[in-house]
Amino acid sequence: MAKEGMKFTDFYVSNNACTPSRCALLTGCYADRGGMDGRVIFRVMRAG
Repeated sequence: MAKEGMKFTDFYVSNNACTPSRCALLTGCYADRGGMDGRVIFRVMRAG
């Protein structure tokens, strides 16, 4: 499976916080479209 797949070595985002960056990486959309406003979201928060 690894031989037939693709390897992505670079990923660029428009936000330096981890939560919006992860949202963009997992969805392929801008973090704003995923409801992330640039803050870090923790598990105990409602949005988490």
